[in-house]
Amino acid sequence: MAAGIWPDANAPGTFRNGPVSNFVQNNSQTQQVDQGDIKVDYQITSNARVFARESYDHRTYTSPSPGDVFIGNGQENSESWDHNAVIGYTHTLSPSASSELRLGFSRFNTFHFGNDYGIDENNILGIKNGNLAAFPESSGIANFNINGLVATGSPGSTNATRLASVYEMNEAITWTRGAHTLKFGIDANRIDTTVTNPEVNPRASSISIAA
Repeated sequence: MAAGIWPDANAPGTFRNGPVSNFVQNNSQTQQVDQGDIKVDYQITSNARVFARESYDHRTYTSPSPGDVFIGNGQENSESWDHNAVIGYTHTLSPSASSELRLGFSRFNTFHFGNDYGIDENNILGIKNGNLAAFPESSGIANFNINGLVATGSPGSTNATRLASVYEMNEAITWTRGAHTLKFGIDANRIDTTVTNPEVNPRASSISIAA
C-alpha cells in the first residue's frame, strides 16, 4: 500500500502511460432508517379537547471508499436526526364559534462526513497545520491529484452540519352566522438554521503532482 494510502494492485489492469485500472473492488452502500410516531388525544370537557403528536426519524447512510478510507471517489456518508412535534387545543366557544390553537416544532439535523473523518492524516504526512485540533471538521486528508493514481480526499461538502429548527404557532377563531363563515387569527413562525462549510478549511487543500 503506497504511503499507507493507495491499495496494492489486485488485477492485471491495462497499460496506458503507466498501469491503470489495476485495482478492483465491489462495495455496497447501506442505509438504515428507524422511524416512529406517537399520538395522544384527550377530551377535557364536552367543549374542549387536546392532542399531542411526536414523529421521529433517524437515518444512517454509509458509502465505503474502494480500497482505503483516503481514496476520493465521491463517497459521502450521512446521519440524520429529524423530528416533528405538535400540540393542538380545540375549544367550542358557542354553537357558532370555535377556537383552534396549534403549537409546532420541527427539526432537520444532518451531518455529512467522509470516510477519513476523525483521522488527522495531513498531520501524519507532515503537512503543517493540515488538520486543526480546534476544528474536527478539518480532519482527513488533502486532495492529492497524482497522474496515474486515483485522487485522495473526501468531497468538500463532507464533514458538514445542516441544521434547521422551525417553531410555529397558529391560533384561529371560526365563527358561523347563517350562510356565512368567518375565520381569523394569527400565524407565527421562527426558523433557526446552522450550516457549516468545511471547504474553507485545510482538509480541502488540493495538491497536484505530474508523474
